[in-house]
Amino acid sequence: MKHGRTSIPSPVACIVVALGLAALAIGACRDFTAPLPSGARPFHPPPVYARWWALTEGCAQRSGSFAAYSWYVVPGNYAPTPSTPNASAYTDVNARRIVLAESVWDFGGFVRHEILHALLGRDHASGSPAQIHPPEYFQGRCEGVVVCPESCTSAGPAPVTAPVDAPVLPVAALALDIDLLTSPASLSGPDSILSIIVRVTNPTAKPVWVPLEQSTVITAPFTSYFSFRITPAGADTQLVRAVQAIPIASVSFAAGQTRESVLDVNLRAFGLAPGDYVVTGGFNTRDPVSAPLRVLP
Repeated sequence: MKHGRTSIPSPVACIVVALGLAALAIGACRDFTAPLPSGARPFHPPPVYARWWALTEGCAQRSGSFAAYSWYVVPGNYAPTPSTPNASAYTDVNARRIVLAESVWDFGGFVRHEILHALLGRDHASGSPAQIHPPEYFQGRCEGVVVCPESCTSAGPAPVTAPVDAPVLPVAALALDIDLLTSPASLSGPDSILSIIVRVTNPTAKPVWVPLEQSTVITAPFTSYFSFRITPAGADTQLVRAVQAIPIASVSFAAGQTRESVLDVNLRAFGLAPGDYVVTGGFNTRDPVSAPLRVLP
């Protein structure tokens, strides 16, 4: 099978979250310094937000003060801004506040999108689409960590990290690992959200192209990209399963580059009972990796 060489966009890059009949857009595109939306109320960020902040710092390779930002939630599906009435979230860099619709407060990709805006600061708070959503960060360094909807992808294509004549590396040769934030996880209290991070790395000291192979779980012309699964320990029943589908192509990797994807699971919402589980992460057809998870009451 011949694979085109292209830069693969994030599998979630064009997703606009739909709740009921309402389409939500990320409005973190301006340094508003405007009055808060009607009904907005401050809230103390749950522990997972600090982990999400650190995760975004890691992919962006930029640091910022989590404690410096205040957080607000707006009832319903929207956190409207002066220019985006159907925004689901936005960041006000001048006021150092992040405003979220109640419907997306536990959508990690949306929250981390706002965190990335906070880390990029005033230099990227206004201007052209490429200035507000620089592809180097939203589609490059933090691909798979932040949600990048149409307003984000319109800023330009994802970075290509290998020259067109770079050598080919088979999927099986990639290094793969999985990380859980946090484990053990708890169903009680404010910390019931588990983040599953799957990372795939080019182990060589040179840029490469990795042709994606046809997977058995996705029908051509698409194939699987990153995948996630949670099963009870000692059982085959899949309680949580997510597979990202993208067109069959080749993915560019710089020397030693790591690509990652995050799945956030609200344990209470998914109805996971206390007990022991196995969390499995995959990338295309490479052999998956697993990690144990204990869920506490």
